Amino acid sequence: MIGTGVAGLTSALRLQLAHPSWRVVALGDEQGAETTTAGAAGVWGPFKLSETPAEDVVRWSSETYAHLLALAHSPEADDAGVSRLRATTLRTAAAAAAAAAASPPLAPLPYWADAVGGASAFSRVPDAELRLFSSGLLRAAGDAGLPPLPPHLCRFGFGDSSSSSSSSSSSSSSSRNRGEEEEDEGDELRAGTAPLGPDPHAAPFVDGFTWPTAVCEGGPYLRWLTRRVRAAGGSVRRHRVGSVARLASGAERLPPAPPEEEGGEEEEEGEAGADDGGDRPPGGFDAVVDAAGLRAPALFPDDAARVYPIRGHVLRVRAPWVREALFAETGHNGGTGVYVLPNRDSVVIGGTGGVGDGDRAPRLAERAAILRAALALVPSLARAEPVGEWVGLRPGRTRARVGVTEWLPLDDAGGRRSAVPVCHNYGHGGSGLTLAWGCAADVVAAVERALGGMRSP
Repeated sequence: MIGTGVAGLTSALRLQLAHPSWRVVALGDEQGAETTTAGAAGVWGPFKLSETPAEDVVRWSSETYAHLLALAHSPEADDAGVSRLRATTLRTAAAAAAAAAASPPLAPLPYWADAVGGASAFSRVPDAELRLFSSGLLRAAGDAGLPPLPPHLCRFGFGDSSSSSSSSSSSSSSSRNRGEEEEDEGDELRAGTAPLGPDPHAAPFVDGFTWPTAVCEGGPYLRWLTRRVRAAGGSVRRHRVGSVARLASGAERLPPAPPEEEGGEEEEEGEAGADDGGDRPPGGFDAVVDAAGLRAPALFPDDAARVYPIRGHVLRVRAPWVREALFAETGHNGGTGVYVLPNRDSVVIGGTGGVGDGDRAPRLAERAAILRAALALVPSLARAEPVGEWVGLRPGRTRARVGVTEWLPLDDAGGRRSAVPVCHNYGHGGSGLTLAWGCAADVVAAVERALGGMRSP
């Protein structure tokens, strides 16, 4: 298994559970808090899926939602970071028109509505509530805009180390400074004196619905998946794969199994396993699953033209009174709009959806826009305590590549075989946590087909 984000670890677990006699080894050079998964808010809902067929999205997301609900009702809910949640989607006239014209349709209900129980699970937001939700937006649209930010909301530590790394690309130092004008704006933001000027896109909400969902927080869920993989007999190791062919043939040395897989203490998060003194599986691996996300083109260059980053910028605040997920669709900002999503210890507000933008440095103008939109939607966030700022790169692709198998020629197979099956599982955009468990089922089926029912001794 190449990749230890949510796509890789769900696939590793489902493979190991389906075939206890197999030995599944998940390899990733970025794990836990270093992954894009860990930075996500984790509220279930298909998002940024490009040309992926709607029937696949519904199938994958439905199975994942059922898995999350089962976890939410189990004793493991807390460990897994999973709970039930109510969400409200709000739409301006422009957003409502775009939803009606979308293919597949997003109105009057989203095409994936059956995954959460169909029409009966949705309720329309009353007009009186739409007016209440709209009141802040209309203030933001006025000549004066919104008042300056409260000083405490300017303490997100722009450009510091609070933004965790992701499995994508690193930011350059030059990208942190975007001209003297933005630097001046940054000084004002930090001082709490910059007014949030009129929002040219602000408009009242004309429609909305409330629906059931679940929140699956990436950090706890990855830790839970890792423990489950190891308990089932698999292995999760820190390793950057250099060559898929050498890995599959057994020529690439792996780090040793971490102490917790041998009955020792669990390693500290972020501590890399040693690369020397490792092992080479005798005869290599019988199959490879590629869940490398944005790194997949580095391993399989023929797919590079189809893979691209989708830049997401979010802020986390402490606001325990916010207990419902809000998605405000405004018809601009690439369709992302604004969202306010509660987690257990913080509330995630965002966001952006920069297709093809691989810059991981926070941007002051984006932060101001996110804060303006969030405070217009939920004015009480003015009293929230800043927790952190994060930019991550979602793994976009022209179409999610799930369950697709190719045969990779081997350079050093010792005469035992000339090729190994590689099953791909990446390109989920911003819906990784929403689709992962369902996509993992397709991975299991694809590996089984490729190996023809083979069982390891």
